[in-house]
Formats: sequence, C-alpha cells, structure tokens
Amino acid sequence: MPVAIEVSREPDYAELKVAGPWTEATARQVIDRARMEADGAGQQRILLDLTDFEPPKDEMVRYYSGVYLAEVLLPPFRIGAFSKPSSINRFAMTVAVNRGVCISVFPERQAAVDWLLSDARP
Repeated sequence: MPVAIEVSREPDYAELKVAGPWTEATARQVIDRARMEADGAGQQRILLDLTDFEPPKDEMVRYYSGVYLAEVLLPPFRIGAFSKPSSINRFAMTVAVNRGVCISVFPERQAAVDWLLSDARP
C-alpha cells in the first residue's frame, strides 16, 4: 500500500499529513517530499503529522529512516513531528539527532508546533 501525503503551507512552516504503512520506501518518500515542499515554499521548518503513519514492523526501518533524515534534512531545516503516543519510541529521532538533524517528536500537535516555532534543541 502506498503512502498518502497531504501538504499544507502555513506562514512559518510546511505541514505534511502522512497516512499509510511506514516502510523504508515510504519513509524516503515522506522525507523527500518534506524537503521538496520546504524548498518550494522557501521554508526551513517542517511539521509532520504522523498520526496515521502505521508503525513499522521492524525497528531497522526506524533506524534507516533516521539515517536518511540526516542525508536529506540537516540544519538549517527544523522538523517537529507528532503521532499517537503508542506509536512513539523516538528511535528514528535519536538516530537522526545523533547525526545532526534538528527534530523532535511529540504526542500532541500543539506541542510539536510550539517546539517547531521555538529555538529549543531536540
């Protein structure tokens, strides 16, 4: 099943709502689209709504997603993400942060937006 990505542009960030299975291929699609949308809008802040992004079946998918994030979205990009609390384990985030990505994951949208618009570090 392919991933569905809905994009909206806010004044301070690009927002992507993602739905579908989280695989290495779909993660790359999402990351590439996030970069494309941010570049197209001249924005460096990206909000990812992952509430309908199904958790991966294998932890290595999270690992490789974090690695690919570091290949595509290093600073000056800043990424705030939110998902269902049961889907969050922060492994992909930790892998990405350890490679220089400015990203943080939250269980609520408003917390992700607040962090995204702040200068706080992950």
